[in-house]
Amino acid sequence: MEANLPHAIEAAGSEADQLRRIIDLLPQMVWANENGGNDEFYNAKWLEFTGVQLGKGVSRFNLIHPEDRQAAAIAWDEAQETGRYQVEYRLRHHSGKYRWIISRGNASRDASGAITGWYGTCTDIEDKRGAMDALRRSETAKDHAVRRFHELAANQNAIFEAVDDGVLVYDKAGIIKRSNHAAGRIFGYTAAELVGKHIGILFEHAPSEADLTNYLETLAREGRRRKTDEYQSRRRDGVIFPTDVSTSPVYMNEALLFIAIVRDVSKRKQLEAMKNEFVSIVSHELRTPLTSIAGSLGLMAGGAAGPMPPKAERLVAIAHSNSVRLVRLVNDILDVEKMQSGNMQFDLRELNLNLLLAQIVEANLSYAAHFGVQLELAQDGCSATVYGDPDRLTQVFTNLISNAVKFSPQGASVTLSVGTAGPYARVTVRDTGPGIPDAFKPRIFGKFAQADSSDQKQRGGTGLGLSIVKEIVVRTGGEVSFESEVGQGTSFYVDLPPTAADADRRRHDRRTR
Repeated sequence: MEANLPHAIEAAGSEADQLRRIIDLLPQMVWANENGGNDEFYNAKWLEFTGVQLGKGVSRFNLIHPEDRQAAAIAWDEAQETGRYQVEYRLRHHSGKYRWIISRGNASRDASGAITGWYGTCTDIEDKRGAMDALRRSETAKDHAVRRFHELAANQNAIFEAVDDGVLVYDKAGIIKRSNHAAGRIFGYTAAELVGKHIGILFEHAPSEADLTNYLETLAREGRRRKTDEYQSRRRDGVIFPTDVSTSPVYMNEALLFIAIVRDVSKRKQLEAMKNEFVSIVSHELRTPLTSIAGSLGLMAGGAAGPMPPKAERLVAIAHSNSVRLVRLVNDILDVEKMQSGNMQFDLRELNLNLLLAQIVEANLSYAAHFGVQLELAQDGCSATVYGDPDRLTQVFTNLISNAVKFSPQGASVTLSVGTAGPYARVTVRDTGPGIPDAFKPRIFGKFAQADSSDQKQRGGTGLGLSIVKEIVVRTGGEVSFESEVGQGTSFYVDLPPTAADADRRRHDRRTR
């Protein structure tokens, strides 16, 4: 028996060495200690992670992050009752940085059940914890995105229902998939009642299947919203009314659908009819008698009816001036209406621009003299042939001259000159008046546009002249622009095409901008 003792000791030592080697190969840090004592056993993984040998007054507790030591101490105190220890904390790495680990331990007990020591592991969970934090952040971001999506959807739905125009979404077969309340109100249905119905029920004359298919295929092929089309629509009660409809192709969940924006234009049509009636009254009931009155007063002011007392002569002059202003206003209103309705006729041809301008200047000399202003056509030897309507261009330059003269100081000059702007002939109307205020420049060509100053209001005018100028020049195939500096005067530029081909090219370029 004694002879075998050395072999037994050697065998036990060999088994312990094998066990130690196995423990050193474990991926976790392994530790053990007597109850209440310092760690007296740790494996190679511990040294690899911390670079610190335990014992001799150094324990795992010293390597725990200061902010985590209280939690570790509380877990240790609780373990004395349960015999099981588990806590997460940051442990100092050999690099000097702290990494999150999870420490687990179990108590060893004697025959009486008293704790005699502890053994356990520490597992590096830094990467796992980072992944969990990233996952939590991802979940938080996802929750935020979902909430944002629902908020946006709710907002869009509120807008969808709040607009005054009807909105219909339908498929390529013409079946309505969605409707807002406005569409239901326009056609006399509820929004829910329109869903599932064919859009043909909303027209006075439902389009054929072939016509509808061709229309929608054209829209899809163009890939953009077409111009607004006007239709005669039918309400649920059978009443026919006019609508403007703009239709756009859209893809929703990879399905081709169409969105129609519908506007009831009954009131607009009524207003247009009233306006047309008013224009007719102005044209037939006002212009003719006003022209006659202005002409008669002009003859009287010129002495055709014989001499008048000074007081009567002054009253006639005032009446004549005001009647001329009324005739001009009526003519401007009629011109604007003709242009808007497309009824203004143009007699376009090639013109000698210099000759035309000479005639216009000659006709306006007396008008300029009335304001004490010199009117002249610069003779710089530049001649030009342009494409335009002589009567309409006379109207254009007469309006520009009238404005320039009215806003020029007495003794000043208004000058017309001919030049070039690329292939186009350019007429410049230059004055040395007060200039155009910067705030008013964007509205200079608007209808009824007048700078807001008492001095300018005293000079009269309808505010339609420059609007008419721009419309005529554009329809001729030209362009009008200006430069102005307050206190230095204003120059208006009218660029006119030399040929019909140039006019067509300019109009085409303008449409495609």
